[in-house]
Amino acid sequence: MIIGVDIGGTSIKVGLVKKDGTIIKKESYKVVNNNQEKMAEELGNFILKFIGDDLSAIQGIGLACPGIIDRQNGICHTSPNLFWHELHICEIVQNICKKEVRIINDANAAALAELVLGAGKDFNSFVMLTLGTGVGGGIVINHELFEGKDDSETELGHWTLVENGEPCNCGKKGCIEAYCSASALIRETKIAMEQNSSSLMWDFADMLVKANGQTAFEAAKLGDKSALEVINNYVTNLARSIIKINDVYHPEVFLLGGGVSLQKEHLTHKVEEAIMNIGNQKIRVLPSKLNNDSGIVGAACLFLK
Repeated sequence: MIIGVDIGGTSIKVGLVKKDGTIIKKESYKVVNNNQEKMAEELGNFILKFIGDDLSAIQGIGLACPGIIDRQNGICHTSPNLFWHELHICEIVQNICKKEVRIINDANAAALAELVLGAGKDFNSFVMLTLGTGVGGGIVINHELFEGKDDSETELGHWTLVENGEPCNCGKKGCIEAYCSASALIRETKIAMEQNSSSLMWDFADMLVKANGQTAFEAAKLGDKSALEVINNYVTNLARSIIKINDVYHPEVFLLGGGVSLQKEHLTHKVEEAIMNIGNQKIRVLPSKLNNDSGIVGAACLFLK
């Protein structure tokens, strides 16, 4: 058995994974941003409690973490959405759990999971975009995960989409993440709800704080004009981002993961159509197979290869 951990900007998910990628059980807890070492200790203690008394069955612990990661030394160099900087997270968790800990960028973990066990198995090359609190990018070339010299080369969410555009947590403006993350979608959803008190989006979130990445999509399916505008703008930005990335890597397919991708073909078909309308290009876009479990499974895959 392997422990796979998906560290997100809003929650951390921990799963017990078999060698065939099956998740036996999983639990999660909300992220509370405070001292980064304390956050790492909290994770270690949560994993220890999750494992229980029988440590002998655990081969190791894999961490999928957003940001720029030093896999060899087990360090998170920087994670803008977690406000981590030079965090020796593997050492801290290993000291608590007494098991080997390995780490990988979260989007790379998702791509690895889809490559080994998911929607990427049948493709020679693909780009995985994870649409969550941020936007992560994982790249597979010749059926191998491409990581470059460091993870910064594949931080696709921080490519510039709009010059001097919306501020991003990385400190720049106009990043893909600032327009295509679930956080960006929720931001625009709330703005639209405030501007239209009769929008059907209020039926899915009776308070602004309850709006999530699904709110606008569900209201748009019912024909709500405000929601349709939010979704059309979001899909357009995502399509423009994919065109930009495709111009560099030319993969066989783009896979979409993260919370927004739960809309499945309702999202991917719209994105393909927008790509054709914008750039007159036919780019294949598919939902991930492992959904929100890809981070957990990908982290576990660190002990399967």
